[in-house]
Amino acid sequence: MNTGIGVGLALVRQIVELHGGTVQAKSPGIGKGSEFSFRLPTVAALQDRADRAAARG
Repeated sequence: MNTGIGVGLALVRQIVELHGGTVQAKSPGIGKGSEFSFRLPTVAALQDRADRAAARG
């Protein structure tokens, strides 16, 4: 069994969130593995957000 202190996942989460994304972790239980995924917005989505923010003032 591989153990750690979880710093890697915390760093990934912070970096992904700084870029407007999300991180998800799933596990069916102890000893059954884990699945990690992340989502990042497209450049078009980021530009749309910036345009809306500029329009608000």
